[in-house]
Parts: sequence; structure tokens; C-alpha cells
Amino acid sequence: MKKFNFLFGIFMITCFVFIGCATTGKKPSTKNNSVEKFALIIGNTNYQNVAKLQNPKNDAEDVSNILNQFGFKVELCLDLNYEQMETMINKYIERLSGKKDTEGFFYFAGQGFNLNGNNYLMPIDFNPNNNQYISKSYAMGTLFTNLIKANNAPNVVVVDACFTEIISPHRGIILGNNQDSQSMENDGLGLIGKFTKDIFYLQSALPGKIALDGSAMDRNSPFAKALLKNIIKPIKFIELVQDIINDTLEYSNGQQQPYFKGNIFYFENYIINHWKKPNGT
Repeated sequence: MKKFNFLFGIFMITCFVFIGCATTGKKPSTKNNSVEKFALIIGNTNYQNVAKLQNPKNDAEDVSNILNQFGFKVELCLDLNYEQMETMINKYIERLSGKKDTEGFFYFAGQGFNLNGNNYLMPIDFNPNNNQYISKSYAMGTLFTNLIKANNAPNVVVVDACFTEIISPHRGIILGNNQDSQSMENDGLGLIGKFTKDIFYLQSALPGKIALDGSAMDRNSPFAKALLKNIIKPIKFIELVQDIINDTLEYSNGQQQPYFKGNIFYFENYIINHWKKPNGT
């Protein structure tokens, strides 16, 4: 734990449906009825042209169930192609746009890839042999840009994918010249620090490192297992993130360490103040 506390301290310093989708949840019963909470949960498992994964469907369903308990209107989407992903993300952004009291939670489990320092979320119809694969993948920079334009608060973005070389059962693929693959400016994450204080990004692995999918005997990935265990805790956000990192390290036998980007102080009391269940507990 001492080693982790040192690493966590470093992070603190550097961080300043359509087809395949189902809507769950109900309007939260809170003291402030003007507050709405929307979640878009995507789990891509059955890839057509790259390695299929084992657990994103389970991860997405389990995260969806928990957010439903906390009063989110959840859109659960499984195995989306590019057009479906783009449509559902646009619909999600539209729901958030211009509503300062509207909270957002975006979760993606599946394959990711990195090209020339830019990170992309991979739809199930991704084809590396098609010269249009870039335009048919969803860029992380686009997601953050659209969330900033939505101008709501707060937003949490959680990605259980990695942006590195694919070696089954890891959740990522690397393409092209990737000398800048760990750049925080090109992959969209720089937008968080530069332009907004109310987006918090949590990635299942460090930049350029692997994210495990979990074996056939596991229901969830190591990161999803840690997320599901801790997200229900009524603790401060900083403690939540720390516990998720600790448990992911444990469940992956030290192979995988999550990474976050955002203003941790802005989110300090987010769980306590906003994540009460509809019955007030």
C-alpha cells in the first residue's frame, strides 16, 4: 500500500437505442426535482474483425443495474456498430446540453485503439483492413469536446479499455506510428484540464498499458469488479477512486493500474451529495 500511496500522490499532483439499447430506471425522487441524472452504458463484446472479448456485456449490465439504483435514467447499449454508437452518444449529449443541473455518467467497456497519439473507442464492426476505420471509430477527443459544449455539470466518464497493442485477452489495439501514444494533449484528455473542471475521467489502465478482460471463469474484468465493489460506497470521491485503483491492482495481480484525469477537488463530495439512492439512504 505504501507504494500505491506514493503513486496516487503523483496522480494528485498531475491531475489538477435503438438496436442494442434498452432504457432503464425512473426519474429520481430527490429533494431537488430539477436535478436529472442520465447514463449511457456501452458494452461491446462480439467484435466482427478483431478479437472478441469475454466480459464487456456483463460489465455494462452490472454497472447499469447499480446506476439505476442511484436514480439515473440509464440507456444500456450492447454490441453497437459505428452508426449506432454515434447515434446513441449524440442522443446522450443532447439530453445533457444546456442543463446545468443535469448530471451525466458515460461508461464504455470494449476494445480501444490508439493511432498517432489519438485514442478511439471501437465499434463492433471496426475493420483494420478498411481504410475508413478512423472515420468509423469514435474519438475520445470528440467525446470530451461534445461534453464541454453540453455545458452541464458534473460529468463522469469511465472507460474500461486500453489504447495499446492487442494481445488477447487485453482490451486494446495499437495502429500506425504511435510514438506519441502516451501524450495527454493529443488523446483528448488535455481538454479536461484546459477547458473544464467538471468532467472526471477514469480509465481502467495507465496510458499505453494493458487492460485485462478477465478469464472465461470471471463475470467481470478486474477493473469492472473493482468499480462495482466500490461505487456503492457512500464515501468521498477521492476515497472511491483510491479504492478502485487499489482493488484493480489486487484483482489483476499488479498487472493493471487505473488512471484518472480531472479536478479531484471539484468532485470531492460528489458521491455523498449526489449519489444518494431515491429513498434517501
